[in-house]
Amino acid sequence: MAPEFERILVAVSSAPDADRLIRRAANLAASDALAFLAVHVRSDEGAASSPEVVASLRGIVDELGGVWHAIRSDDVPGTLVDVARSERCTTIIVGASRRSRWHELTRGSLIRDIVRAAHGIDVHVVSSELLPPSRPRISLFGWSTPSTRRQLLVGFVTAVVFAAITILLAQGNNPHSLATPLLSYLAVIVIATTIGGWRIGVVAAAAAALLTNYYFTLPKHSLRMSDAYDVVAVAAFMAVTILVSTLMGVATNRANEAVAARRRAESFASVNASLVGDPLPLHRLLAEVRSQLGQDTVGLEHFDGGSWSALIIDGTSQSASPQIISLDESLRLLTQGPELRDQQREFVRSLGGVFVSAWRAEQLHIETEERRRREAGDAYRTALLRAVSHDLRTPLTSIKTSVSSLRSDDVRWTDGEAAEFLETIETESDRLDRLIANLLDMSRLQTGGLDVKLQPTSIAEVAADAVASLSSAPVDRVVMRLDHQTPSVHADPVLLERVVANLVANALRVSSAGQLVEIDAVACDATQIELSVVDHGPGIPAEHRQQALLPFQRLDDRTPGGLGLGLAITLGLVEAMGGSVRLDETPGGGLTATIRLRCAD
Repeated sequence: MAPEFERILVAVSSAPDADRLIRRAANLAASDALAFLAVHVRSDEGAASSPEVVASLRGIVDELGGVWHAIRSDDVPGTLVDVARSERCTTIIVGASRRSRWHELTRGSLIRDIVRAAHGIDVHVVSSELLPPSRPRISLFGWSTPSTRRQLLVGFVTAVVFAAITILLAQGNNPHSLATPLLSYLAVIVIATTIGGWRIGVVAAAAAALLTNYYFTLPKHSLRMSDAYDVVAVAAFMAVTILVSTLMGVATNRANEAVAARRRAESFASVNASLVGDPLPLHRLLAEVRSQLGQDTVGLEHFDGGSWSALIIDGTSQSASPQIISLDESLRLLTQGPELRDQQREFVRSLGGVFVSAWRAEQLHIETEERRRREAGDAYRTALLRAVSHDLRTPLTSIKTSVSSLRSDDVRWTDGEAAEFLETIETESDRLDRLIANLLDMSRLQTGGLDVKLQPTSIAEVAADAVASLSSAPVDRVVMRLDHQTPSVHADPVLLERVVANLVANALRVSSAGQLVEIDAVACDATQIELSVVDHGPGIPAEHRQQALLPFQRLDDRTPGGLGLGLAITLGLVEAMGGSVRLDETPGGGLTATIRLRCAD
């Protein structure tokens, strides 16, 4: 079993082949016995992901046993690497880019950025087989939140265009006309502001005014202007361009606010969707909130009237001081990680009612489960008393009768009769000891108090000890096809001995005189071994075999002796050791009880 901290992270997009990428990551994780998590980073700069597609991908991840994270961020490579480090992932799996070389040249390569940031983390690129590289999508109005890289690029291109316009117009035949250069500069400024933001527009407006003053007003090549009309024209140009830049900045802020509102709505919907059908929703709720906030640790505390006590923690605990957000009078959220923004804090506070409802639902579920366990315990105790009233009283009566007869002074018993009484006392004492041991084992299984110590265990030695412990049973009818070459299993030797003894005792009890009971072991594959106890008695009908594994089942009381606990205890003990039990029909008649256990490492 791989260490818990070794995981694989797969970067999930809304591309048509995203499901294939997820399944490839799940197969790689399963082959190395690693856990995997899928991270979907939603960026405002990219194409919007369809909620239906995202929900379908999340369903695939849940089906394959992975963990889903949906995070909002414009820095996709940095977010993926940060999540990989916080979740202690050793490998990042990404799909091959379907973008063109020009797109990667102008806007960067996601894979290259991930490789550069992922120091110490392996990056695997899975090729796409579905679609050819997509063409670059050109849109002047698609970038609502410009990045620093884009601003630098837009500023550089604007400067180059300004230089070209200045050189071209300064060599014209009408150098004293300002209309042509100002209109040309204005067109470039509007485009630059649309793409790069209002700051680019203001800087470009100032640069255009200086260029106009220096190259197109008299005296030329000087920052002085001798003509009042030129002063008015340049001033008007500056006012218009700054006004345009400011208005576009306001429009951009409004668009960003709309995007933030949509983001909060999507996050709120995602958090609520994660709670559907979960009887213990706090774990999933905290995991979803931690992903939304990009925190290392998220915890929930409850105020019980005297102090705050931790209810649940998700993530890797850090030593840094936590950030505290009050949800209501009795609940508060603690986070450890990057400093939370005001919008993030407001988002968490808006979830206060959801946290309170989830906590109450979990408390109700716990109370319901506790009531169900009490009811099951009461039913178990009732069945136990009914069984004990007869099956324990019978051996006690036989023992007391035999002892009373031996101690009687009214009758002189022969040596044979006295030996018969002593044999009865020994047989019934052994029977009583088995009944009490089975009751104690079943009680420990029911209450979860069984102490299991797994270690490499020899099947041959355990089987021999189990048969030897059945001193009052006809063990001469037991045939063991085992030797010391039989591989060892990963089990608790004491519990395994009890299992084999129970199965052999049951097999001997239901078998007729002269019928053999066989013990055999066979390797079913390279990692597991099957131990079988075979009898040739009446067997169990196929429709009753699962019922026979329940407590107090004796085939409608047609099988003599015992409380009907042998097979139930066998199942409980084997499952506690990580194995399984199967009941099959013996060829020719009878029952074959097969135990499957893992081979010792």
